[in-house]
Amino acid sequence: MKMIKKTLPLLLLSMMLVGCGGETTPENTEPGKTEPVETESVETGDNLPTVTLRIRLAKSEVEVGSTISLGCTVTSSDLNLKCAFTTENPDLIQINPNDNGVRAEIIGLKVGTAKVTVTSIANPNVSATCNIKVIPTKPTLANALRNITAHPYSILIGEYYNDNDMLVPTTVTQVADDMIVTVNADDLEPVIDVDNTPCYGEAIVDNKAVYLKKSGTGLTSSLDVVRSDIGLLDASNFKGRGEDTTFVNEVGPFFGLETLNPTWFDAIEKNEENTYVIEGDRDLDTLLSKNLNLAFAETTLLRMIDKNSYDALVTSSSGTAFATTIASSVETTIVVLDEDVLLIHCTIGDESFGAFVQPVDYVNEFDIDADVISQLSNVTDALEGIVVKDFKPSLDLADAVTAIKINNYIQSNSIYPDHKTEYNYDVFYTPDYVFYNCDKEFRDGYNTKVDDPDKWDQIPYGFMKKNDGIYRFEYNEPLNGKVASIVWGEKEENTDANTDLYQYANYFSSASFLSNGLLASFSDTTEKLWDGESTKFHKSTSEEVMLDILKYYAPDDFPDYYEACISGIAATYTDNKVSQINVTTGFCPFVYEGSGEPKDGSYGVDRFVLKSFGAATTNPVDALLNA
Repeated sequence: MKMIKKTLPLLLLSMMLVGCGGETTPENTEPGKTEPVETESVETGDNLPTVTLRIRLAKSEVEVGSTISLGCTVTSSDLNLKCAFTTENPDLIQINPNDNGVRAEIIGLKVGTAKVTVTSIANPNVSATCNIKVIPTKPTLANALRNITAHPYSILIGEYYNDNDMLVPTTVTQVADDMIVTVNADDLEPVIDVDNTPCYGEAIVDNKAVYLKKSGTGLTSSLDVVRSDIGLLDASNFKGRGEDTTFVNEVGPFFGLETLNPTWFDAIEKNEENTYVIEGDRDLDTLLSKNLNLAFAETTLLRMIDKNSYDALVTSSSGTAFATTIASSVETTIVVLDEDVLLIHCTIGDESFGAFVQPVDYVNEFDIDADVISQLSNVTDALEGIVVKDFKPSLDLADAVTAIKINNYIQSNSIYPDHKTEYNYDVFYTPDYVFYNCDKEFRDGYNTKVDDPDKWDQIPYGFMKKNDGIYRFEYNEPLNGKVASIVWGEKEENTDANTDLYQYANYFSSASFLSNGLLASFSDTTEKLWDGESTKFHKSTSEEVMLDILKYYAPDDFPDYYEACISGIAATYTDNKVSQINVTTGFCPFVYEGSGEPKDGSYGVDRFVLKSFGAATTNPVDALLNA
């Protein structure tokens, strides 16, 4: 493959020298900077003080609507250091002097070159001048993302050399309304395998996202639907969710820049080359702050540009790393070259890969050997008459959801007393009662990890609905030769015959976070990534699941103080049925018990497993309660 040169716009490759006046003009000025300009000291017969004035201007250009700072260094024999700032071109720039009189903010108003004069107040005979070039407003990254995703675009991925302006394209991705195709830049052959079959990409057929798997010179005669961690994908989300994104989308192996929410980048300050440095959170203390979005952005871009490196980082993190862990290994920059053209650059150690993202019309600037657009049309034509395979979730959640809705399931809760060691106890949700079996084995294990004041001394207990309200009971375990027994407490306050046991005891009766739309939400990879650790739930990040679960656990607080939340769901299958559902939820900030206020930089994690669907009455207290 020959090396292709992509010439960056002149605005990125050249800087204008600043012309400054006074007694002398500096020579050999470094591009983009202005050396101090010094006037000769002046003393007049009018007894004016001796003044030395130097202008300091780090940037010679300002965008329309943007601001740069102009400063000066002044010495004066009478200690009056203040200066007056004026311009002959008030239509081009606005000058706002600071109160100290030695600095001013320059705002660009209109394209052109403006002359600025700085004059000593103590000695008006001393002044210096410089020129400031006002340039058109450069497109922001947020607006460029909006422009790009508004029409079909290309992603040319390759390796960079020589100051980032040389690209050897290795793959070409075309993103359109109804299709994403990724092919080798040399021969237009597929470069991604799905289920060990070469796959051109994804397309929308019958409003379902399907894989375009290769068969011979064409496509397979029937197409598999794309399963993701948010369910079956369709035209609205197979590329990503656009500005509705809260976290990186759950997408298939093919996706577009729609996985990035433009508003994520509003707070990033660009440099004068219109370059944005993307930095995901590195600090555990801020792990779930709103900047987590940038960590997901870095992770997504790496996955798009260099999937091998992405996979290697995931593998090195036991396959379940937070996006922040991956982002900490990557240096990511995005240069906005035009209103709909980006240069994305990812570096890991000594390896550097990147992509040009641009409208499809520009792809031939890279001398791709064939007309990719025509090839994509051929792929589209080949879809005619192809059947989409029926997706009948024989491995579905139907039985599990039914059991949850009729309140007959077990929830195994994971507790981390030292924030790293896991202990579990089961909660039995039945139509008539709920039983929290925090037995001696659980208590003993938990209490080995905490100080005495924090020890777990609550024996197994539960709640049961009776004719006049809800009653609490405790279960005395058959320990030390004693016979198991139930001890009833008083009726719970503010409960009566109309009190809903399921709401009172936090049943998941509606199973709304496992709604019909999520029955197929468990992708082939999710189960493999699940390892049960509370702090590792990178794969699935559905905020909707998290917020729905919080309605049960924190109904009084929801959604007052949660800034961010993510969740992970995975299913375990046994004999073509879901035998358990693993759920991890994380949120920040976390409100510590008794404090009433969220703690900055804190986060909370809940992990539980739903299991034994339809068999919740197989527990130690059922026979005693029904005796």
